[in-house]
Amino acid sequence: MASLPSPTLVSLEKKRARDRRAQRNFRHKKNDQIVMLEGRLQACHEQIASYLARIQDLENICTRQQAVQLLRENPHDVGSRWSFQIDLPHPNCQSQSSHLTNLPLSQCPWHHTSQSSEEPSCCHANSKTTKIFLSNSVYQPTTDKAEHLPPHISHTSPQETIAPQWSLTPPQGSFIWDSLPIYSPWGADLQMVQESPDFPTPLELLYGSRRNKLANFIHDISRLWGCHDPERLACGWLSYTLVKWIAEPTESRFKRIPEFLRPMPEQLRHAYPACINTIVFPQLRVNLMSKHHSYDFNEVLGMLSCCIKVRWPWGKSFLTPSDDAGLHISPEFYNTFMSLSGWGLTGEFINKYPGLLEQIDIDTVHYRVA
Repeated sequence: MASLPSPTLVSLEKKRARDRRAQRNFRHKKNDQIVMLEGRLQACHEQIASYLARIQDLENICTRQQAVQLLRENPHDVGSRWSFQIDLPHPNCQSQSSHLTNLPLSQCPWHHTSQSSEEPSCCHANSKTTKIFLSNSVYQPTTDKAEHLPPHISHTSPQETIAPQWSLTPPQGSFIWDSLPIYSPWGADLQMVQESPDFPTPLELLYGSRRNKLANFIHDISRLWGCHDPERLACGWLSYTLVKWIAEPTESRFKRIPEFLRPMPEQLRHAYPACINTIVFPQLRVNLMSKHHSYDFNEVLGMLSCCIKVRWPWGKSFLTPSDDAGLHISPEFYNTFMSLSGWGLTGEFINKYPGLLEQIDIDTVHYRVA
């Protein structure tokens, strides 16, 4: 008769079986953990590769931007095949002749044109501009010799060509649209600007329009300014002209902008709050560009809208009747606000912001209320 196993042997066998199961479970868990970690490691490698590619793209963009910036600020250093002469006009220089002397009669805002005229008058502008998106100017060398350079740099070699001055629009800091909507017509939709006529009418700027959306947009903004109708009309007309050119630069639109409102050399080099473009005093624009972080823009522009004045007699009409029972801008008033000497600042702004008026002849810009 066979003997039965002792209790000790039975206990040992059970223990060995438990150990084998525990080791098998441990190996399975270990393998699962290894597979999971390998998957995570592969995902990390893929993410790092993606991040490195993005960083490389950003570095390439920064390199190109630095090259463009170097070209803007040091045109003599970009290569021996380019030769430039720099002529920086003094920001306070004023043209002795009126801006109207550079315009043909058909472009004068009070001139009545027939339907066959190429340039509509300010009250008969029904043509729409071509819907072409043109970005802000970034001038850099290209292989087809169409170099984009600041307007104050002239090319000495007849074999080389540069972009014309009218095609160089200033860069814009879009952040200002949200913070200063009541002072910046650049918040307008690009398509709306392009579809608006080249010329507004005085009544559209003063009282709004359903036909001309850009004029109505500027009207809504100017209603919040603290100025009178002559300043609203003059500032509105200049803003309208400037915005149309920036949205779709053409030579004819550029010629309608008075000399003092055209971009200064500094305006073509750096991004800045877009509403600075509409300030009529060139040196004040430059000063605000370099110091805008030190001032409350809402406060500065609010004060400026109250203190900027057109040198126009109080109560004198600035509109004249037209043959079609409409109203046109008075030629005398047009001549006044299209010249820098026709603008002034009251003492309140001069006394409150002396730091913004550096390099400006205070006696020249001071507007003394009678």
